[in-house]
Amino acid sequence: MTDHWAGVEVLDETSQDFPDRALRLRVRLVREASFKYPFIRLEEAYRLDPATGDATLVAQVAMVADHLIIKPAAGVNEAAFLPAVTAVGGSVRSRKPASRTWLVAVPGGTLDGLPAAVDEFRGLGSLLKIAEPDYIVHADITPDDTSFAQLYGLHNTGQTGGVADADIDAPEAWEITTGSRAIRVGVIDTGIDYTHPDLAANIWTNPAEIAGNGLDDDGNGYVDDVRGWDFVNNDADPMDDHYHGTHCAGTIGAVGGNSLGVVGVNWQVSLVPIKFLGIYGGTTSDAVESVAYATGLGLDLTSNSWGGGGFSQALYDVIAEAGAAGHLFIAAAGNHSANTDA
Repeated sequence: MTDHWAGVEVLDETSQDFPDRALRLRVRLVREASFKYPFIRLEEAYRLDPATGDATLVAQVAMVADHLIIKPAAGVNEAAFLPAVTAVGGSVRSRKPASRTWLVAVPGGTLDGLPAAVDEFRGLGSLLKIAEPDYIVHADITPDDTSFAQLYGLHNTGQTGGVADADIDAPEAWEITTGSRAIRVGVIDTGIDYTHPDLAANIWTNPAEIAGNGLDDDGNGYVDDVRGWDFVNNDADPMDDHYHGTHCAGTIGAVGGNSLGVVGVNWQVSLVPIKFLGIYGGTTSDAVESVAYATGLGLDLTSNSWGGGGFSQALYDVIAEAGAAGHLFIAAAGNHSANTDA
């Protein structure tokens, strides 16, 4: 698998070999100044070659080393919650208004600091619903198609050596409809190049927000979010500085019939850029807030072409809340050539 943190500064590490299972487990505390939260805890597993002793990375879970995702239990107010946070050595780093979660800074300067903090906070019992690490996730990479003739997934004539008609029958669907800008799709990803000539006409504008007035007109906790939000830089400009989100947006809704570039499954649609991934990925806390933000806007569905990290109760809950609100959460699958049936 890909080592997403190759070459970073290692502050501390420990490892343990299990020869009988040909396995090495390693924990590292690293620093990457370019990431939103530079102190990272890595938990890794390596397969050991019994003949050569060579180690191959087979699993890597990354998390922010010096804060936790916290959510108070239902009915617990700040007056009761915040003193308890301070009492166990935490301090509020930020509050996420859409998901009603908090990031709480904890001592993370040692290999044992984060696990110890998780245990301390879970000891608060009935005050908290969630106390968990903020796992780091990454975009699931997809190819960068450049013309309709290459989009075999939409219309397969065997043009790349594949099986003819092994596709989604897009031209047949387009005989019925080519989409509608009434359908709003949140692209929770690296942002969208909203100036792209194949996408600009399909970029959503928030009708409840007045551009540039410095006010939160729609009352959702985000100021001037006229075309979505950038949770990486905490501003209202979700421009893609990677490419992945723009590619996904093109698959969903590149304008059709304009004699330009590619065509999306929908020729007309409203694309909402929701950026939480950067070059080193993004955090689960920002993913949680992104889903809650999309639900708060009343979007019909979201595209989530990312994965990794560990199980997050906060992410599970916010996806369930989205579903209960009638929102469809679409996740990437199959990018790692694994047998998903198994």
